[in-house]
Amino acid sequence: MPTPRKALIWIGILAGVFLLGFLPQFSTARGLRHEAALCGTKLQFAALKNAIGLVYLEANQKNYGIAAQQASGFFETARQTLARTSASGQQTMIQGALSKRDAITAGLARGDAGVIADIQSVYGNMLRNLPE
Repeated sequence: MPTPRKALIWIGILAGVFLLGFLPQFSTARGLRHEAALCGTKLQFAALKNAIGLVYLEANQKNYGIAAQQASGFFETARQTLARTSASGQQTMIQGALSKRDAITAGLARGDAGVIADIQSVYGNMLRNLPE
């Protein structure tokens, strides 16, 4: 019959073995969660770049109605991304794009070719300032 002392020793050994297996896996999982979060952020930024690129393409082809629909999606995505972004430089850049929302939307609604310069400005800023 095991004594209480032997039982405590065995419990201590089992706990040690458990920790030897658990800690490396916990550390790996934490690193992978962090990496997944970074990939999610990069994916959001890539979606923004693609969305404004489509607006620019459609506006250049004088498809102002389609460009207006694409712009609406872009600005909604930008607003959502701004809420999730913590880096101040990226927030400032997205806020700058959102500040041009009314001018771009109105220009596309009028079919004004001059709006392309505003779209190009936003697109260039996105390409230069958002991470790959």
